[in-house]
Amino acid sequence: MSQARPFAAFSTIALLAAFSGGCAGKAATKPQAMDAPRPDAKNADSAAESEAPIVVTERPPMQSMIVARPLPQAAGPTVIKQGALPLLYLVESSGTFDVTDTTAGQTLVAAPASTGTIIRVDARSGVVVGQDTLVSGPLAVDHKYSIVREAAGDNESRSGYVSPKVP
Repeated sequence: MSQARPFAAFSTIALLAAFSGGCAGKAATKPQAMDAPRPDAKNADSAAESEAPIVVTERPPMQSMIVARPLPQAAGPTVIKQGALPLLYLVESSGTFDVTDTTAGQTLVAAPASTGTIIRVDARSGVVVGQDTLVSGPLAVDHKYSIVREAAGDNESRSGYVSPKVP
């Protein structure tokens, strides 16, 4: 029984310290209401009202830097579709397209096509890009054909940034 009293006294002191706002040597502070003015702020509301709002009338000068680095592998033509007739391709990105008879090793036509244009190769009509028949049929049914997109421009990587100029 004599051992239980020291623990009871210790737990009472700990509870009193916790509810009084801290450890020994610290004075307990009274919490302030959120709406009450702080003692160190002297009429902050009236000072804010007297200042004119800041209006930006002109955009600061900007600086930009773009770095282009050539990639090690050169861009080459890309085979889009190949095989037996008929071939059909909906152009996803504008460029120049070649239609080749791969069996004969002969390029039938090279033509530009814009995004959304249909390139059609069939035995009866020939090669049709959009509404224009570029090579009239008939084409050899037993041959294989390909639609190839030519490389556009240099093969390079570009990176950059835009930021306000530092005076």
